Amino acid sequence: MRSNFRRPCRLSLTWRVVALSSLLLVLLVALFAWLVHANLTRQFETSRAEHGERQVREIRLALDRSEEGLRQLASMVASGQGLGDALQAGQSDLLVDSLEAEWPTLQLEAGIDEILVYDTEANQLATWGEGQSHNERPIQEWVRRVLGEEIPHTSLRCASDCRQYAAVPVLVDGKSVGAVILSRSLADVTRQAQQVSEYRLPSFSP
Repeated sequence: MRSNFRRPCRLSLTWRVVALSSLLLVLLVALFAWLVHANLTRQFETSRAEHGERQVREIRLALDRSEEGLRQLASMVASGQGLGDALQAGQSDLLVDSLEAEWPTLQLEAGIDEILVYDTEANQLATWGEGQSHNERPIQEWVRRVLGEEIPHTSLRCASDCRQYAAVPVLVDGKSVGAVILSRSLADVTRQAQQVSEYRLPSFSP
């Protein structure tokens, strides 16, 4: 009696070689795709990190330039004709006159928001402009430091807005007779930072 059992059909050697080659080819293609993806991802992360570092450097440079410019401007105001003599003599009228004519120029062309003038006892004698709202500023501490060390002091204070401050001594014959503080908004620096942040990286698609 003939049996109905049949042996399973085996692939020939040629077909097995073809199947194995196809499998190896698929694996190689997958490996190549993974390597390309990993390389593009690494390039993208490197470019993004370099962009972030460059952005931080440019913002710091803009802040440093703005701070130095404000300090130089405050030193020019402090050395202006008549201010030192008015402080030394304690004449408020002369003090106001010495800066009244300069205030519009400082405000419009240099972007100065506020000028404060103090005597050697850290008493405020005159002011122009508006102070920074919602911000407790250690003005007395700045003035005493400037009068004691006779060197400029700069600071950055942020509340509803950010302002840079420069406090400098007013010197007459090498001796401090008072101090001047100038403040300026960081609006220009902020605009520069926004321009930097809008810079687009090369369009990698990891």
